[in-house]
Amino acid sequence: MERVEVEPILEQVRAAIAAQDWERAVALVEALRPPDQAEIFGDLPPAEQDQLLPHLDLEDSADILEELEEEEAVEVAKRLKADELARILDEM
Repeated sequence: MERVEVEPILEQVRAAIAAQDWERAVALVEALRPPDQAEIFGDLPPAEQDQLLPHLDLEDSADILEELEEEEAVEVAKRLKADELARILDEM
C-alpha cells in the first residue's frame, strides 16, 4: 500500500480539534489505515488525544492503541476511565 503523507492530515486534524469539529476530525482519522491513524494520534499532544479519542468508534480506538508503541499506549490507557478502557480492550 502507498504511504500516506501524514503531516498535512495531522494539521487538518489539529485544526478540527481546535474548532471542536469532531465530525471532521473523526472523518480524517477514520479514512486512514490503522498504522497511519496511530501515527497521527501519537503525534497529537496528550490533551488533544484525550479530546479526540471519545469521538472515535471503539474499533478505531482499539486499532490505534494496538498500533501505538507500547509506552505510548500505556500512557493513553492511564488517562482513560476504567470503563472506557474496558470497552476499547473488548474490541482488541
